[in-house]
Amino acid sequence: MKNAIYSGYFPPTHVVPCRDVGTWGIFFVNGSLYFQTVLSASPLQVVVWYIPIGVAELVVSVIEEHILHLVPGHILMLISGLAAVGSQLLLALMPPSRGSY
Repeated sequence: MKNAIYSGYFPPTHVVPCRDVGTWGIFFVNGSLYFQTVLSASPLQVVVWYIPIGVAELVVSVIEEHILHLVPGHILMLISGLAAVGSQLLLALMPPSRGSY
């Protein structure tokens, strides 16, 4: 069985996870740095703040797995791109308070 990467066809449904993994890494590193230096949060507090994001990511992944064959790839890329930009905007526009959300 050939892999889609080597057969000359790289579907949009493979691009989305690759892009989102990189976006999540940037968000995680910069968010952790911001929480610990600006908000003076402890490392354990930062982990607790990231738990809802991890749970939501798991739920969205399971839902996406079930609707992948029903929704066109470009719609999934659009939704994923908007979510990635939205997560960065939430971090950038967060007020400098001690609350997590």
